[in-house]
Amino acid sequence: MKIELTGSLPTGGNSAPVLLCAGLPPNETDPIGPLDDWSFEKTRVVQTSQPVRAQYTTQFFRGLRNSRLTFTALRKFSTFTDAESFCLKHEESLPARGTLKLTTDAAGGGFAAITIANAELISAVCFNKGRSVLITYQFTGGQVT
Repeated sequence: MKIELTGSLPTGGNSAPVLLCAGLPPNETDPIGPLDDWSFEKTRVVQTSQPVRAQYTTQFFRGLRNSRLTFTALRKFSTFTDAESFCLKHEESLPARGTLKLTTDAAGGGFAAITIANAELISAVCFNKGRSVLITYQFTGGQVT
């Protein structure tokens, strides 16, 4: 599965698509992933209300939904210094919000593209493993198409 993020940079302006993971990458410098565990959660936004003198709360589904995607990717570097520098600067180089595009294998061959609109980066946690870095990304967003 290939995952790209396009959106607005923290410093202003829009970014070109940022490759977060490329499945099995065509070359050594592309990020590998998502690794073994990845999750996609789609929840309903429910309002809770406490009626006067009621023993239990009342729930109201307002028609809103929230999507959450969590995955881990692996990046390899030629030196320890490059890996350390990447860990310290990576989150700042990512768009704060935008559109996530997931490209995956389709059932009958070919590819299927899935997008998550209004995606917000919740966290990008780097784990330095010498010249390799594991990055766990977590996004929340809106409509999935």
